[in-house]
Amino acid sequence: MITPLPDITRVLVVDDVRETAKVIEIILRNSGNCTVTHSDHPSKAISQVTSGEIDLVLCETFDESESSFIFCRKLKEDPEFQHVPVILYSAIQDRQTMMKGFEAGAVDYLFKPFFPMELAARVKTHFQLKRQKDLTMGKVNEQRELIHIMCHDLTGPIGASLTLLELCRDEPDILTEHYESVVNSLKKAIELTNMVRQLQAVEDGIKEWVLNPLNLKEAIADAASVFTERMERKGIAITEEIDPDIFVKVERISFINSVVGNLLSNAVKFSMEKSTITFTARKEDDKVIFTVADTGIGMPQTIVDNLFNLTVPTSRKGTSQETGTGYGMPLVKKFVLSYHGEIQVFSNDIKDHPEDHGSRIQLTLEAG
Repeated sequence: MITPLPDITRVLVVDDVRETAKVIEIILRNSGNCTVTHSDHPSKAISQVTSGEIDLVLCETFDESESSFIFCRKLKEDPEFQHVPVILYSAIQDRQTMMKGFEAGAVDYLFKPFFPMELAARVKTHFQLKRQKDLTMGKVNEQRELIHIMCHDLTGPIGASLTLLELCRDEPDILTEHYESVVNSLKKAIELTNMVRQLQAVEDGIKEWVLNPLNLKEAIADAASVFTERMERKGIAITEEIDPDIFVKVERISFINSVVGNLLSNAVKFSMEKSTITFTARKEDDKVIFTVADTGIGMPQTIVDNLFNLTVPTSRKGTSQETGTGYGMPLVKKFVLSYHGEIQVFSNDIKDHPEDHGSRIQLTLEAG
């Protein structure tokens, strides 16, 4: 008896003989929950795999042009799709051709005529290996995100504390004036560390992500306290158009530090000296529309399109040559989605819109 394939295995059969593809389809469909699509040549199959709808490929070796080997190499060279397993097959039992297939990136090699149980078993095995690899990579990416949070968001409160302490070293009397600011910044660093631990527990399934009502006006004031020195240095002011009774349903530490903190940090970074950053919020039924707007240099559309993509560099120097990592906005989106919210980005680049430039980030959050 053939063991059923796990879940839904989406298989692409690449063969110029339609009857062979049909035989494979019947074998795999009889073995379990499997969908099979067909392509008559490897050059056409690339676009089907890169559409993201294929879990595994069964491909005939097209000897005349080695196109099946070229197909394997192209997939293995693409970081996004190199994990898709390719099983090659042939009616000719040629060991040299088989080794060429493995060198090109194939994970297995079969000879025709097919033994149904063997074909189904090999497809099942390689799909399970792919699924396990996907789960492992997902876990690795989660760990990377946690590291990004630690490295990126701790920079704000720790950097603010160091700046104030440097000032106090030259003028010790300043410590009395800024003592509370230093203490608050270090408390934020500890809160962020604890929040990352909580997030780890959530992703490990140990705890649930708890969302509670938070006063939006107070959250902005808390987040802005870390950026006082940076804003004073550039002469940047904040204006608010937010009713004091507006609450949003979020996780407090991540919202203040990783969401509002990152949005404010970017607004300060890309704003001109002596400009204004504007916070607005309005209630619409059970939602709150919250925006952070600046009149800075804005972003070209290519950056807007990739702003949340960690694999595409989007970091630029600010108006005072401030540097960044490019991790801030992907983290903002991660947390906004965890609050069951949405995020939209609107921006006019100063080069294309010299009279009307700047950025506006809009969050749609659940009302608290």
